[in-house]
Amino acid sequence: MAKGSNATRPTWARRLVSQLSDVLGKSPLANIIFDPVLGWRRAPGRARAAIGDSITWEWDIDPTGFRRLPNARPGKGQKKVWVFGCSFTEGQCLPIEQTYCYLLQDRFGGAEIQPYAIAGYSSFQNLLQLQANLMTSKPDVVVFGYFHFHLIRNVAHPILWKNRHSHPAFGRLQKVGSRSTEIFRPAAFINEFGKLNFRKVNMPLSEQEYEGMMAYAPDRFTRHQISCRVFEEARALTEAAGAKFVVAVLRSGDSIEAKEVDKTPPMETMFVKQLLERGFDVVDADPNKPFEDISFYPTDIHPNSSANKHFAAVIGEKLDTMLN
Repeated sequence: MAKGSNATRPTWARRLVSQLSDVLGKSPLANIIFDPVLGWRRAPGRARAAIGDSITWEWDIDPTGFRRLPNARPGKGQKKVWVFGCSFTEGQCLPIEQTYCYLLQDRFGGAEIQPYAIAGYSSFQNLLQLQANLMTSKPDVVVFGYFHFHLIRNVAHPILWKNRHSHPAFGRLQKVGSRSTEIFRPAAFINEFGKLNFRKVNMPLSEQEYEGMMAYAPDRFTRHQISCRVFEEARALTEAAGAKFVVAVLRSGDSIEAKEVDKTPPMETMFVKQLLERGFDVVDADPNKPFEDISFYPTDIHPNSSANKHFAAVIGEKLDTMLN
């Protein structure tokens, strides 16, 4: 059996990869455009999206390329909370009013919640965006939303590119024929000087490219080491700016199968334990329930409104103490 084949993965992983491949091949991601540092972002404006006949929503993207919170009223002297993440934080499949960032903004009317999240992003892309933000502004709290798929995204693991050519965020942009201007993912690595660095990995991969790269794909230990460095640099930048840093675990790994409830507790999964050992402030926002209860399963694996209410409640309790 070929190394890295779908049959060698755990059942939950095969199901997740299958759903992601199916859903991501059909669902629009609201005007994805090329970004020379992050790989991709969204074009400003309004767009509609749908998955099948049952899930529809709208995007309102601000001039910086991120989803706009319509209830945010920035004011002088307000405390700022920057929330970084991927589609879980952006609110894939949900109207903006049901996303946890919107619910947090409602809860903290005297603060400004600013989401910096785009579908498919890694924690490393979040770090790059944080670096850019800090050049012109300062937050009071930085929240990094963590989803266990970030561990393979951070290193641009080849499994991410297989059979993704039909998806607008993982293939060539429309009317772009040159490989140099394809969407890419920043792949983090630790260089010979012990510094965190990155290279640009173009996509999609051919079958031959995929099989060749799988032989050199970073193993779990390497993925964890690199990801820990990503979080360490994000925390250091945040604290140097005089702000507080917290990791919010939205989905921790070993994800629960539908109708099953046996799962490693979120705070006991390997990577989260490594963060705790390094002294990170980590809040467990994982609902820790079967997919069918907290997502649009079986149509889509993204968190539903119930899960987002849970995220908002748990993260909100943490922000109560951090903002005060």
